[in-house]
Amino acid sequence: MRKYRFLPLAMAAGLIVAGCAADTDTTAVTTTAVSETTAGSDTTDNNSSNDSSAQTESAVSASDAEESRVEITGDFTVESEVTDGYSVSGTTYTFTKGGEYVLSGCLYGNIVVEIAEDEEIELKLNGALISSSDAAPIYVISADKVSVVAADGTFNEVVDARATAENTDSEDETETVTDATNAGAAIYADADLKIKGQGALVVRANYNNGIQSKDDLELKNLTLKVLAVNNALKGNDSVTVESGEYTVVSSAGDGIKSSNSDVSSKGNQRGVVTISGGNIDIYAAGDGISAAYDAVISGEGSINIYTDTYSNYSDSDSSSTTDFYLIVSQSDYSEDYDYYAYYYNSNSEDGTWVKAQYYTMVSGGRSASYYGLLVKAPSGYDSVNFYIFESGATPDTTNYVAAGDGASINTTMNGYLISAISDQSITGDYVNLTSGSSGSTATYSTKGIKAGNSVDISGATINISSTDDGIHVNSDELESGESGAGSAFISGGSITISTGDDGIHADKVLTIDDGYVNVVTSYEGLEAAKITINGGDVYVYATDDGINASDGSGSAMGGGMGGWGASSASSDVCITINGGYVDVTTPTGDTDAIDSNGNFIVNGGFVLVKGGNSSGSMAGSVDVDGSITVSAGTVVALGGICETPVNSVNTYVSSGTSFTAGDYVISDADGNEVATFSLTKTYSSGWFASEALKEGVTYTLTRDGATVLTWTQEAGTQGATGAGMGGFGGGGMGGGSRR
Repeated sequence: MRKYRFLPLAMAAGLIVAGCAADTDTTAVTTTAVSETTAGSDTTDNNSSNDSSAQTESAVSASDAEESRVEITGDFTVESEVTDGYSVSGTTYTFTKGGEYVLSGCLYGNIVVEIAEDEEIELKLNGALISSSDAAPIYVISADKVSVVAADGTFNEVVDARATAENTDSEDETETVTDATNAGAAIYADADLKIKGQGALVVRANYNNGIQSKDDLELKNLTLKVLAVNNALKGNDSVTVESGEYTVVSSAGDGIKSSNSDVSSKGNQRGVVTISGGNIDIYAAGDGISAAYDAVISGEGSINIYTDTYSNYSDSDSSSTTDFYLIVSQSDYSEDYDYYAYYYNSNSEDGTWVKAQYYTMVSGGRSASYYGLLVKAPSGYDSVNFYIFESGATPDTTNYVAAGDGASINTTMNGYLISAISDQSITGDYVNLTSGSSGSTATYSTKGIKAGNSVDISGATINISSTDDGIHVNSDELESGESGAGSAFISGGSITISTGDDGIHADKVLTIDDGYVNVVTSYEGLEAAKITINGGDVYVYATDDGINASDGSGSAMGGGMGGWGASSASSDVCITINGGYVDVTTPTGDTDAIDSNGNFIVNGGFVLVKGGNSSGSMAGSVDVDGSITVSAGTVVALGGICETPVNSVNTYVSSGTSFTAGDYVISDADGNEVATFSLTKTYSSGWFASEALKEGVTYTLTRDGATVLTWTQEAGTQGATGAGMGGFGGGGMGGGSRR
């Protein structure tokens, strides 16, 4: 998916820091007040149309440290039993001995810690405001361990009012920090750093990062709010959250980030982000959680993640336009025509015409078969329509060669694929593209949770709204020289994802043992080379493939335009369901609810599949390059029939039945139920495979009590086999950007 870096905007002076108002440092440190309403929430209503009975479990919002705000007054004081532990030069307090220090009042200057590398220091903020416009407010040059504590029942604030750094994109852990003036965070430590306490702390970082340790960063118990122009919380070696209430805001970077992925001299793996408790709200222009190695989430806490367009706090582009792509097949494209997008507001006839200019070829899986036309989309409009005119003609809404119907702008997609042009009508759908080698503009990642090696989730209630993949695991080369495992493991917890790209993507392996997973809306729901579901409740709604097993060999343009994929099955690619409840839905069109470049195997559980309705083409309920095997459990597959089970439990195929909305029951002549399911939409054709279907027994399918089908089961697969009925397979449009 092509992304463009939001340019950091200077934080507006909207909230004046309470107390100590005589110092002018307070006027450059605040952030524009923003509503806490979830941005992009209009995409989460797809559960009403995705034919799923999933009940989303809401994550608990974190307590906001701002709610504890009180006026901080008085001169700055330091209390300690340590003798001669610090010195003062102007407005800089330099601590040279380890121990505990209690800081109170207002300091318009900065704290510097330079103690022996085997010593520990605790800075207890006891109603303190530390603000600086020319240096990091708290800067640790040397120490073994440093603790910054928000004292019980107090409100504290650390403000970095320096002008925004010119290059906040740089991986500053490789840079040499010579003094507090170029330390890259409001609280910056070249040592292990722990932020804790029973009080409240607000950190405002206008310069770069919010809180950063070049080693390990730990957080525990306190109520913390961080507002940063770049990464909000960064531990180069690791980030650990044990408990507490956290509001994490990045207007142009990542929410929680680790950056090193090698092994330390002591044999410890670097780059792990661990969350074992607490309530965390993350608003990030980039990734919500970015782990250089592993992301490990457990416990009973809640995590809400909003990235990019879903975040109320993301800086907007400094220009008034956004790059968008109109995608036209070679057969439909001609230089004799001009292609336009018309942007307008639904409550007004006034609008803006934007001519689409050729930009690049777009690969359709096996070849570059589409033209990508660049559209500079203006801001301030809620609707768009696409038109084709004779070359050189003046565009208007009445005289055209062809036109679409117009629709609301889809802010989570960066392209519109024209699927057909006929009778002066344009039809198509929104898609996501990734940038190819021809792209010269820098990209950045906007995923919910991203890791370089593995994601392991065994607890917590997680709610992700992300422009790019909800959860993404790479298998790229790490700093050790080895490749990441590219594995995602889910064994508990509750995960709800709304995304413009993949719900969960793992380069290699995705395993769900237990828990609740609901991909409310996505381009592709679950994607990996090997997908195994052993238990739990899994709901997926996707506009392309619901569950897609692909090793990437069929993808193109970095995982962008796809749909034709590999032509033969891969032995290393498979979808296996051994238990649990799995409910997968894709809309009408060129979509597959289950799509495997290898095999699809069901050994247990209940699987309800509702896929594309183009039987005999590339769309269907289950589309595989290998074979479908159901050895136990029950599968109800509705939609176009591409393939049906072989060497499996008894199966009944009905290629001529229309399954309309209602409550369905499959039962035998004695009234014993084999399967029940409900639909809110219509699906053409379907098949049922179940260990409960016995040879020679008569079964009835009813809808709301009325008989739809009656058959006497034969051994094996009864009805149309689906052989030769299409099923080109392939990885679809999945993948997205792998950054």
